Amino acid sequence: MCLSAFLLVHPAQDSPRVLLGRIRPGEGWFSAGALDVARGHRIQDGWMLPSRQLAFYESPEEAARTILAEQLPGLAVTPKLHSIASEAYPTTPGAPDGDLHWDLHFLYDCFGAPDRLAAGPLWQELRFFSPAERSGLPIARGHGDILALAKSTHLR
Repeated sequence: MCLSAFLLVHPAQDSPRVLLGRIRPGEGWFSAGALDVARGHRIQDGWMLPSRQLAFYESPEEAARTILAEQLPGLAVTPKLHSIASEAYPTTPGAPDGDLHWDLHFLYDCFGAPDRLAAGPLWQELRFFSPAERSGLPIARGHGDILALAKSTHLR
């Protein structure tokens, strides 16, 4: 089971563009995003949302604020709950019906970010992408599924 928070950072209130980044693999991602160095190297060319798994006893709101502080320091936006989504799927292909993994996702909108953001120590690159631009991107960590969930709950 995973409990995770995701930030949907937008440059303006009505913008369909969302911030995605390519990570800079390293030890900092273990605490900032639950990624060990080896996995970080495997996904470094993919794009992902600012996100993290919740720590024990951490509220989703606290996790969203922690993402801002650790992954996007200095970004002055306020996370607002967008939606909560739940999904379950087999842990491995062909797994027995009872062998499922459960994800509970907390998605937060953050409006009013500047059009350009400095990558900082955790990211190689940060960019805003429109829905059309996202369709051809290599998306890491299943974050394409998160974007689809967000779209189904009012994100253009």
